[in-house]
Amino acid sequence: ATEEAMDFYAGNYIKLGQYKNLEVNYIIPAEVTQDDVDAYISDQIDFYTEYTDVDRAAKDGDCVCIDFTGTIDGEEFDGGSAEDYNLTLGSGDFLPEFEDALIGKKAGDTAVFTVTFPKDYDLDETVAGKEAEFTVTVYSVSEVNVPEFNDEFVSRISDCSTTAEYEEYARNVITENGANSSADMAGEDALLQAVTNAGISDYPQDLFDSFYAETYSDYQSYAEFMGMDFDDFLAENMSEDDIKEVAMDSMKEFMVVQAIADKEGIKIDEKNLDTEASDLAEEYEYDSVDELKQDLGISYIYRTVLREKVKDFLYQAAKVTKVTEDEYYQMDTEAVG
Repeated sequence: ATEEAMDFYAGNYIKLGQYKNLEVNYIIPAEVTQDDVDAYISDQIDFYTEYTDVDRAAKDGDCVCIDFTGTIDGEEFDGGSAEDYNLTLGSGDFLPEFEDALIGKKAGDTAVFTVTFPKDYDLDETVAGKEAEFTVTVYSVSEVNVPEFNDEFVSRISDCSTTAEYEEYARNVITENGANSSADMAGEDALLQAVTNAGISDYPQDLFDSFYAETYSDYQSYAEFMGMDFDDFLAENMSEDDIKEVAMDSMKEFMVVQAIADKEGIKIDEKNLDTEASDLAEEYEYDSVDELKQDLGISYIYRTVLREKVKDFLYQAAKVTKVTEDEYYQMDTEAVG
């Protein structure tokens, strides 16, 4: 929504229903296991792994950037082709015959070879037992430097001095993330209830037009990402009326959020907007706040920040019941049934 379209008083259009003391469930996070800690450490090792382009033939353990096209009986098949794919040789991500065929290849080489899928290939039963021909172009070969998990490594990436300290740090991070995720889910439930309980008598036409344009553009981008013509995407997935409905729901949620913020004195000024924008830039992996603002716009950032603040307020004002994960999804199944 544009900044001009957002210049309205929500109280003229929204009649708030109950939004405090809403009943929500908080999933008690599962106990953190050593496997969880090991997976966290593995992710960090992957993150800090370095790739250095080399001008030589690929060998086991190298990463190659490739385009590949696979055919069976002369026809391409689902999942058999990709572009700019980074494959570490010897990783087992692909069939051994595929990875072995690229050992010895250099940047600029093209390889053509056949691979026979195992008869018990359960990732795609339609190709199980069949022979496929692959044409693979190698664009680069990189040497992979995987850091060793030791005291030196953890000292470099954190404030910890030893691997034991880092494992405890990882355990705490996982625990905190679990608690935040449970609180976020409960907050989303509270927000949904608050929106459902509210009534909307009317709305500014330019606000709806702005939300509709934004929603339409989002679906266009999604269709392009999926490699589909937008008209074909609409024909297969949704109608113009569906897009209007999604835009209307998004607009109503924002108007309710704004109405609650107005009533409870929840304000976003330039200073805390910039602070929150910095957090968003990091979350969305932008290099700077200016880049985030230029790409997403001030109004989007404002709506995102305000939504989070109101959601947190609703969670704090709710009646929270702690439940296990099994209890939560059992209640959810019963509600649907």
